[in-house]
Amino acid sequence: AGNVTEAKQRLHHLDLVTGDEIPWKHLKISFDEIFKNTGSPSNRLWQGETLKSKLVVHTAGIREDEILLFIRLLPALQTKCQDIALVVRASMMLLISRVIGVDQVLEEENFDEKQLNSDVKITHIHSLPQLLGIEDRFLPDTDRYLYPDTARERPWDINQHSNNRLNIGLFWTNTNIPTGPLQEFRFEEYEPIVQTEGANFIGLAKPVDKLQKDHLRDLDVGDIGSVIRDTEDLAAAIDGVDLLITSDSLAAHISGALAKPTILLLPLLPNWYWGYKETISSHYKTIVIMRQSAANNWDRPVQKTLTRLVEQYDLRVD
Repeated sequence: AGNVTEAKQRLHHLDLVTGDEIPWKHLKISFDEIFKNTGSPSNRLWQGETLKSKLVVHTAGIREDEILLFIRLLPALQTKCQDIALVVRASMMLLISRVIGVDQVLEEENFDEKQLNSDVKITHIHSLPQLLGIEDRFLPDTDRYLYPDTARERPWDINQHSNNRLNIGLFWTNTNIPTGPLQEFRFEEYEPIVQTEGANFIGLAKPVDKLQKDHLRDLDVGDIGSVIRDTEDLAAAIDGVDLLITSDSLAAHISGALAKPTILLLPLLPNWYWGYKETISSHYKTIVIMRQSAANNWDRPVQKTLTRLVEQYDLRVD
């Protein structure tokens, strides 16, 4: 792991992944400490009681994918308080506004707690599971809870791939991180998959440069990623395919929230919310997981994906 501190962090992370530690208490404590340092009055922090006043839910400090995962708790939260405002970064506002149960979305960059009425309570989205009394290490299962805006014009031709073939979306990451939960999964890893016959493959990630864009064209992979403007566009693009194949990314959570059939390729040590051994996501029942068997080696998940495409979707390998 490099040093003692990093080793302790990895061991703690492993405890969360394997389920030896329930994450909710740990997450709540960390953000309660952050709020203490902001100068917020202690009586402003929500403690799980039923409210007559507004509840403001912060999402600062966590990744976009976790926001989409935790926001499924809104129906349970609405049994405690009817007036809920979510504070999210500007890049997420359009997407979050399309989640069932979201009535008010505030922009994090312009949010000022001092402008709230004195009776308004605040909390952080990571605190919700413990405050709502969730004891299992997985968040409650739910059906589809995200619906892209059908009235919004898209910068791609919706009929571009309209034929009788299966439309498979591909999403990859260019993180330059060689190992661990955020390990890079480059488009090049998809080559064995896109060489199968019987489907249209559509790139939904933004190519990093002209070389990668040319690579998509050479492999006859459609390119929608180049024109996707924001995360809500990404949701609409994923909603338009029959199947998504993706690495761990916001796209995986969007696909899960859309209840879209998904194949997720994961590193040996994944992010905590995917668990350590599950082959079907405990958070998103339409996501099938293909895991590495050796660190930093994508061959096994790619080969297992090929097998599933042949056996479940009738694709052909030359």
